[in-house]
Amino acid sequence: MLPEPAISDRFRDLVDAYLDGTIDSDALAELESLLREDPARRAYFARYAQTHTDLALEIASRTAAEQAIAQLPEPPAMRPPHQGPPARSVWWRVAASLLFGVFLGGGVVGLFAAQTHSKPAPAPTPAHSHSTFAAPPLAP
Repeated sequence: MLPEPAISDRFRDLVDAYLDGTIDSDALAELESLLREDPARRAYFARYAQTHTDLALEIASRTAAEQAIAQLPEPPAMRPPHQGPPARSVWWRVAASLLFGVFLGGGVVGLFAAQTHSKPAPAPTPAHSHSTFAAPPLAP
């Protein structure tokens, strides 16, 4: 990196006035003359103008972000998590659910038990027939 050239306070004031938009026509002519004469001044002016632009954009970006955030609605207040034993109503709900499950389970088991014990007996087969094939009756 090249060492910083000796830049006069007057030149810096002219550059600041130019970048701020407050320079008059005589000062602008002086700045242009100084820039034409010295490449080191031109390099300084280019770096300083870029830094000035970057800072202006950063400030504008932060300002826009702050304004956008300010327009967002406030989030609802968070309730602290419940610390301690559950409320009595929760215990009643759990007990009622368990009791319902016991009754429902007992009903289902009883239904299956009733179905397995009440199957009808198979129809009796005729005692005089020894073969599994019976011939159809003959016509008269």
